[in-house]
Amino acid sequence: MASSVLNIDETAIMTSECNWCGALNGTLLVTSINRLVFVLTKGLINKRYELAKWYWIKDIQSVRLEDSFFGKKLVMDHNQNGKLVRIEFTGLKKPEAWLDYLVDKIRDHLLFLKVNDEITKLVASNEYTSFRAIYEDAAKEYPESYNVTPYEDNIAWVIGRLEWLLKEGRIDGFIDRENEWFIHKVAYLQKTEVTNYNIATEFKFDGSSFIIKCPKCGAEAPSQKSSLVTCSSCGQTYRVPQKLLDRI
Repeated sequence: MASSVLNIDETAIMTSECNWCGALNGTLLVTSINRLVFVLTKGLINKRYELAKWYWIKDIQSVRLEDSFFGKKLVMDHNQNGKLVRIEFTGLKKPEAWLDYLVDKIRDHLLFLKVNDEITKLVASNEYTSFRAIYEDAAKEYPESYNVTPYEDNIAWVIGRLEWLLKEGRIDGFIDRENEWFIHKVAYLQKTEVTNYNIATEFKFDGSSFIIKCPKCGAEAPSQKSSLVTCSSCGQTYRVPQKLLDRI
């Protein structure tokens, strides 16, 4: 089978025999890791399969159907080292289905890039950014894709995005999984007193609002919708637990 040339963790999603650029006859596969793979078949009896061409779907700049002598051909402009190269696949079975699939995947990738840009800008503008704020920002900007499930079901998604952005060098900081926020490294280092922030552990509800007690001097003050609070009595800055912020 043509799929025998794929990676161990890769499977074929769509498969069709076709012709590549009027030069090679073989089999085209779209795979589970978003690759287009073109495979040649060698031998008539003892068939062997040879990887001839492959392309990342994310590098496709445009894709469309054009008329040919054999019906519709799939045409794409592929980014190869900064240069757009026209590639044609003729004789595909159900070319419309291939076009629809690739268009959806390209749209998903563009959305992936846009959301990453939004997260990058958001965390760069704050010392602390809650996971909830990150998810709700994505849901607000792209409601059809992200505003479909509650934040509590998407914490792993937020952590995954932050880990990816850290790996790519887009952001710099720390992921605080316990308190569900991202700490911006530069802002963290610029404010050395951050390392000495205590966490408020005593608070009560007076019937209309939460009252928080300063962990240093014990002075009480109405809670604010802020993760960092400066005590008006002693000047100590302390952190408010995220779980309490979510209830305010």
